[in-house]
Amino acid sequence: MKKITYLILFIFTASSIYTQKIQTAAVTSVYTQGIKASPDMGESLFRIEVTKTEQFNVFDKLDMMEIIKEAQIDQQTCYGKKCMLSIGKAAKVDKIISGSIENLGKKIVVTVKILDIKGESYDKIVIQEFIKLDTELQLMVQITVNKALGIKNDPILTNNLIYYNQPPKSPVTYIKNSGPRMGVAVVGADIRTVITAPEEYGGY
Repeated sequence: MKKITYLILFIFTASSIYTQKIQTAAVTSVYTQGIKASPDMGESLFRIEVTKTEQFNVFDKLDMMEIIKEAQIDQQTCYGKKCMLSIGKAAKVDKIISGSIENLGKKIVVTVKILDIKGESYDKIVIQEFIKLDTELQLMVQITVNKALGIKNDPILTNNLIYYNQPPKSPVTYIKNSGPRMGVAVVGADIRTVITAPEEYGGY
């Protein structure tokens, strides 16, 4: 009986310690440009992928909307560090996770920023470049979030989506040797005498 009691106590204590170690986080201020996703959708993608890592207790979207409204913060223009610190303090979270998803010509660039509210500094800023493929935005966010949090990504997915700089190819010109051809031959003095002689003397 004592063994069972000790076991239950141990499990409860371990569970309590584990719960205390998990920090709180809020996802906000995700900027999007030139892609088929609004800032609100980008924020949802970030929130989903951060929650899936199970490294934070992530605040719900509706809770954050209420907190931001009560704090009278304009989220539409809140992308800087100072403003995000204000959101973090109003929400009383440990971390604010923000970033951007941008279409930059031939590639899509995803940025993830993890801001520590207590220390008022960024723990991590990760930038990852991907091939231009709007249908895989969630995977791009997943790869970048995992990289920011030190979680190993699937190498197959990573290699298929990450943009690698290739050196520019020089133009190649091909020449077709079709059609009539002309040539020039040079002969010596003795042969020239024979060639230019009359036909009856062996000339041409």
